[in-house]
Amino acid sequence: MLKSLIIVGLIMGSIYGLIGLGYSVIYRASGIMNLAQGELITLSAFLGYTFFGVCGLPYGVALILTVVIMFAFGVLIQKGLVAKYQKRGVTGVYMLLITFGLSRVINGGEALIFGSNAKRFPSIFNISTVNILGAHLQPERIMCLFLALISMLLVHLFMTKTKTGIGMQACAMHSKAAEACGIDVVKSNGLTWGLASVVAAMCGMMLGPIYGVTLLLGANLSQMGFASSVAGGMGNIYGAMVGGIIIGLIESLVGGYVNSTWKSMIAYLILFLILAVRPTGLFNEQAVRDV
Repeated sequence: MLKSLIIVGLIMGSIYGLIGLGYSVIYRASGIMNLAQGELITLSAFLGYTFFGVCGLPYGVALILTVVIMFAFGVLIQKGLVAKYQKRGVTGVYMLLITFGLSRVINGGEALIFGSNAKRFPSIFNISTVNILGAHLQPERIMCLFLALISMLLVHLFMTKTKTGIGMQACAMHSKAAEACGIDVVKSNGLTWGLASVVAAMCGMMLGPIYGVTLLLGANLSQMGFASSVAGGMGNIYGAMVGGIIIGLIESLVGGYVNSTWKSMIAYLILFLILAVRPTGLFNEQAVRDV
């Protein structure tokens, strides 16, 4: 039983970590806490369902289309909304409220376009379960574990090994100094939101087949993803994954050995303890800006 619970915890933790990665990417590169990230995940799941389940396109094609559309949508949000308010001097908690309002607008648009009924996302694989050390798991869940690790590595390499990624971080630290060094701040900020939306697209395309597509899909799971990002150190890419795995393991073990109704409560209690000992998270990540 212990092996099964650990495997389930690792897989759930990778899901939480991947969601937290979206929060960390945009916060590390722009200094903004995006409360609309959960709704971007839901929107991605609806798009994936439309392409894969309704139009009958291959899953790979549906994934690419969803990623491209969400990247463009993320850039549009930054240029058409966020940048406009930033030019007027809106920062901190006021920008936080704007992203919250954006999440409500996206949620209302999803209900208007796709309806409020739950959608059944077709299975990606022909087999229903895979036996790993006695644990019978959906192959989609196993796919989440590998894709989450790959996504984390790719984002890390992009942010730390490419001129564009380093420029994005420089813009978050001091936009005027970055602009004086020849960095296109406007383009960099647009790419940041596009990248975060791509991470949301990956989440939505993986979570849809597991949980189905509902209006509350992103909102429910993004809470644990946000907690994962905070536990690891907001803005730290690896911290989001480590925080997610810790929370996933705690949930799984508490649900298996104690009580399934207590697992989320105890997971958050552990988060409080982590922050009491290390207020900036496990990786001691200093916030780019105060929110």
